[in-house]
Order: sequence, then C-alpha cells, then structure tokens
Amino acid sequence: MISGIGDEEMILGLPWLQHHNPVINWETGEIQFQLRRKVQIKWFKGALRPTQDYRELNKGTVKNAYPLPLISELLDKLKGATIFTKLDLRNGYNNVRIKDRDQWKAAFKTNRGLFEPTVMFFRLSNSPATFQAFMNNILSDFIDNDEHRRCTERLMRRLKKHDLFLKPEKCEFDVTEVVFLGMVIRPGYIAMDPIKLAGIADWEPPQTVKGKNRKFDWTTQCQLAFDLLKAKFLSEPILVMPDVDKPFVIEADASKWATGAVLRQKGADSEWHPCGYLSKSLSPTERNYEIYDRELLAIYQALMEWRHYLMGGKFKIVVLSDHKNLTYFRTTQKLNRRQVRWSLFLSEFDLGLVHVPGKSISQADALSR
Repeated sequence: MISGIGDEEMILGLPWLQHHNPVINWETGEIQFQLRRKVQIKWFKGALRPTQDYRELNKGTVKNAYPLPLISELLDKLKGATIFTKLDLRNGYNNVRIKDRDQWKAAFKTNRGLFEPTVMFFRLSNSPATFQAFMNNILSDFIDNDEHRRCTERLMRRLKKHDLFLKPEKCEFDVTEVVFLGMVIRPGYIAMDPIKLAGIADWEPPQTVKGKNRKFDWTTQCQLAFDLLKAKFLSEPILVMPDVDKPFVIEADASKWATGAVLRQKGADSEWHPCGYLSKSLSPTERNYEIYDRELLAIYQALMEWRHYLMGGKFKIVVLSDHKNLTYFRTTQKLNRRQVRWSLFLSEFDLGLVHVPGKSISQADALSR
C-alpha cells in the first residue's frame, strides 16, 4: 500500500498496518495511529534530561554511514601539542534541526499531550553521525591549525555565528594537561585518569578462593603482593604518543589462553617507553594451535593493531619473542593455509625477529596470562 504524506510517499506494509492499526485519510494523505512512545525524564550528571524509546523508529531508519572518529586517531592528532583547550558544547544533539516533514516520526506523548521534536534527541540512531558531520562542516578549517590562541578566538566567533553555546564549567583554555576521552593528555604522553583509578585504593584483600577445597590462608607475603599490585595500578601507567619518525619495537608473547604485546619507542631519556598494550583471549580453536603458531599469532595481532604506525615506516621493526623456532615460517616450504596467510601479511612489514629470554619481555608475558 502506498500513501502520500506531504512531499513524500510511504510504503505501508502489512506488518506495519497490523502493528499500528492506523486511520488513513485518503483525501488529505494523513495517517493517524496510537502512539506508544512516552517521554521519560531522567537525572543525568546533575541535570534532568528527557529521553525517548526510539527502538521501533531506529529499526526502520536508513543509517547514516558518516564515519565517527576512532579514539586512537584523535589521540594521534595530539602528538607534538604542548597547550590544550577543551570545549564542551551545550545541548549537543539539540543543536541540529530535524526537517519539518520528518518531525512527526520522532513524536512522543506526555501528560500534557502529543509533541513533535524540532531538534535531534539522544537515542535516535543517526544522531551521533549527523552531529559529527554537522560539527566537521562548521569547524573543518580549524583542524590542524598551529596558532592555538588565534584559532581559539576564531572558533569562538564561529560558534557564536551559528548560535552554538558552550558550558563554561566544562571548558579549559591554554592548559598543559587536559582530561580527554577518559585519559589525561600531557605534552607527548598519555596517562589514565586518576578519578578512574581512585577506587583501586579501597580494594579489600580477598577473603576466599573460589574452586578450592582447602582452607584459605592469607599470609603476610600475600598481603605484600596484593599491596604491590594496587600500587602498580595506581602509578598511572604513562604511554608515549607514537612517532612514525622513530624506530618501533614490539614485544609479543602467547600462553595457552591468550596473547599479549607491547609497542615501544625510545624517549628523550634513551629509555624504551610503552606506546600501547594489547591483550586478547584465544578462542577454543586457537588454544589447540602449536606453541609456535600461538607465538606467531601474537605477532600477527600486534601488527594488525598498530599497522597504521608500522606499515611503510622508515626503520626496521624489531620484534622480540622468547620462542627460538619462530623463524620457521620464513624458511619452511610446508606451510598450512593459516600460516601462508600470516606469512603474506608479515611480508608487508620490514621485520627483524629477535629471540630474547622470557624475563626480558615480562609485560607481554603478563598480558598473555
């Protein structure tokens, strides 16, 4: 069944008709049906926020494929920055208008009657992508601008021109340290947000050991180890921002249950600092791999994770592994399909495999446990 609504034609299928049981005015093209969607008011971060259940609407929405930026990409763009300004836009999605002819689709009911929103709401499936495109369109010429203060002033004028307002309490200007995407950003370094680590200090010692049919004995040595573990967590592990103009080293290891890897670069102090950590559980099939295949899988996963830094680099990538026979895949002529696939992928990189004792790659070993 085809029904005209305004400037559009809508195809009404039998499931939709059965679900909504609408009243259709064929002369005016209007469709009336019972609206089940109710607005809910929730307390969110110290303020009341209206939310709607748009699951049914989202099912029939043609998704906006505009790409959202990856956290890793956003952090990469901060490399070399020494001063930061963070802005928080007031009302977020509500700054984007919904087309007049589409407002009825997002209608909701309250105790004061039916309403059609004129702006985007949370929980509409296309809100994130639409808002990202909206902001990129307005601010595209500010991206990668080196003149920080002049750029900030122009940015504020641009926001004012488009009637976009900020939350002063969430903005920071000309600072050398800023919390961004849940991490603390400093010139050249990334650290965990102390607020997220605070709860670790209150961890109580374990009282029982599950699956053990014997007395639980918590010794002084156990307490010292537990305190050391908490201290390590609370020490705010710092990551160096990757620099493609410097050599990389990968530490990779595998156990029966998981793989682990660490990406490192040498800092100004001539010490090797971590740029990233990787840990992945093995599937039941992968657990049956031979040890050299599991070790190779750890390297394969590390290269996949950090390939945007490593591929086409100026320097040979040094891979540290504690398995001596790992070079087999480069020499043997009898590789299975999986090994051939991995070998072809690894051949795209300028790799140097180096065997080291397990204690030399203790962090990768710990990540594989």
